[in-house]
Amino acid sequence: MAATDMDPKSGATFFSSRPDDEHHEIFLAPGRTAAEGEVLVQQISFRCDTLEDVLAFHKRLKAAGVEIEQIVTHGNAIGIYFFDPDRNRCEIYWDTGLKAKQPFKVPINLDQPVDRIIEDINGLVRKYGETGVRLA
Repeated sequence: MAATDMDPKSGATFFSSRPDDEHHEIFLAPGRTAAEGEVLVQQISFRCDTLEDVLAFHKRLKAAGVEIEQIVTHGNAIGIYFFDPDRNRCEIYWDTGLKAKQPFKVPINLDQPVDRIIEDINGLVRKYGETGVRLA
């Protein structure tokens, strides 16, 4: 795997076996310590083919009363972060096809029309894509 992006301040590093196709498949970040016998997973991510797929999952998660941690754009993706019944963080995301320096984390409203969501993300990437940003 190749390091595709990193945040020198936090030490967070993204790795991909297919960097031309996938920004990251593994994300390593310092900070949490496991208790005796505990296994820690930062998150499990599920990629969707379309933004509409993410929106459909968003509706299903809300209808099921799933605890949603955050809904953000990373410029290069839109992600819904939530917890499974064992409190593992999971992500459902769609790759926007845009390039954006990480960390890039901005809340995004999925309860608006698809074209508006895309327009908002394009504007954010134009503004922060080369530097990264954390507004969430």
